[in-house]
Amino acid sequence: MRTKRYFLNTLMAFLLQLVTMISGLVLPRVMLVNYGSEINGLTSSINQFISYFNLAQAGIAGASLFAFYKPIADKDVESVNGVMSATDKYYKKSGILFIIFTVAFAIIYPFIVKINLEYYEVLLLVLVLSFSSVLTYLIIGKYRAFLSANQQNYILSLANLVTVILNTLIVSILAYLKLNIVLVRFAGALASLLGVAFVYFYVKTQYKWLSVKTDPNYNALSRKGYVMYLEILGAIQGGWPVIIATLIFSKELSQVSILTIYNMILGGIAGIFSIFTTGTQAAFGDLIARNDTKRLQETYKEFETGFYLLITWAYACTLILIMTFIRLYTRSLDDSEIYIRPLLAVLLVINGVFNHLKTPQGMLVTAAGMYKETRYRVTIQAAIGLFFAALFGYFWGLEGIMGGMILSHLYRTVDLLFFTPKYITGLKWQYSLRRMVRVIVTIFVCYIPFFFIDYQPSSLWRWALLALIVSIYVFIITFVINLVFDKKMMKRLFVRLKLLLSRNSKKDI
Repeated sequence: MRTKRYFLNTLMAFLLQLVTMISGLVLPRVMLVNYGSEINGLTSSINQFISYFNLAQAGIAGASLFAFYKPIADKDVESVNGVMSATDKYYKKSGILFIIFTVAFAIIYPFIVKINLEYYEVLLLVLVLSFSSVLTYLIIGKYRAFLSANQQNYILSLANLVTVILNTLIVSILAYLKLNIVLVRFAGALASLLGVAFVYFYVKTQYKWLSVKTDPNYNALSRKGYVMYLEILGAIQGGWPVIIATLIFSKELSQVSILTIYNMILGGIAGIFSIFTTGTQAAFGDLIARNDTKRLQETYKEFETGFYLLITWAYACTLILIMTFIRLYTRSLDDSEIYIRPLLAVLLVINGVFNHLKTPQGMLVTAAGMYKETRYRVTIQAAIGLFFAALFGYFWGLEGIMGGMILSHLYRTVDLLFFTPKYITGLKWQYSLRRMVRVIVTIFVCYIPFFFIDYQPSSLWRWALLALIVSIYVFIITFVINLVFDKKMMKRLFVRLKLLLSRNSKKDI
């Protein structure tokens, strides 16, 4: 069952990410062509602030996810409903708080930015962009936590898939007609209603025994405070580049648009990685809850090997191709020259590599519910990011901001390298370190020839052909290097993949 659900989670997450990446390419382009860089920067800035207001729910999802693991594994219906009831009440209280934050921000924000829109238009745009978050708080937040813990992320992925497709179609068509930006975004936001309805009725149909009327088990969510703290720091860490860019360039939001376009690409790459961690965290949480240390160690080593292979391939391709894509993507814009920032591209790739080198270890920390034990370490990471991103950003702009973020991710990568083996897996940290070094060296080796090649595709099809050639080239180099230096784990990984793809397999992942 675990293998089957992992396969479904991975497949649906892949489809969602593919569609999300396409949408992430289409919508910014639609905004830039029809409304300009400043409007694109405005919506990106608002979305980042809204993601901060979503911290009103910080801790609830993570704590609920961990609290659901054991009763689901034990098939304890009463305990599951106790967690569900507590989760429901926390989400509703947080929803009210989110609405208060958003309305206050909508009133104040139009005074902060300088843009060619009326006050009421900026205010309404803030409210419109927060619509889907309100639905999550008040209706399906509790069900999302339950489905994730039950290793049914594929249901959530399907709902999001429908929402993304509808939103992209609606916004693209209405923007082409040059309708008011507020109306366009409002119509797109209505697409989230369908996704919410799908999740709601699925749970009500398939799990009729679930109830929020049981006495809430608040003790099961006792880790909520620690989870909330870490999620707040994580959100600050992840969103700080856009926020600090907004504050530094409040009168020049085109700079925020530049960062958004580059982040669109790197965000798509990060989304690929989330495909493999979305369903995996619950599986590892299940193994930890069962105290199955041997299987945990075996499975983790295979996961880490596969994940680092993916990091190497994805970021090597990105480093080689990113500027050719940016030039092609922005060539018809009136201000296309402001988007050509090669150094920024390199720094964003480096930041992405260090950010995701720690993903396997960080996922285990979350699966084990070790929020309290790691809170000071995450605080140091956030402090490094905030201080150096702001300092470097003040002097060197967008490139400086990313330099500060690289330092923070580097610290946390080294920290988790030692923490996870000591407190969770019991494995030797040297194995992970060798794989991390191999990732960096392989990316560098793959990039060297292209440093001396100056080729710019003249069309999207030519770029796609170039991307195909590069991806095959990088795959071969990555495969050979890892086969030479980690032959044993590569063989085990192939066996695991064969098992995963076998429809008739009844073994656990």
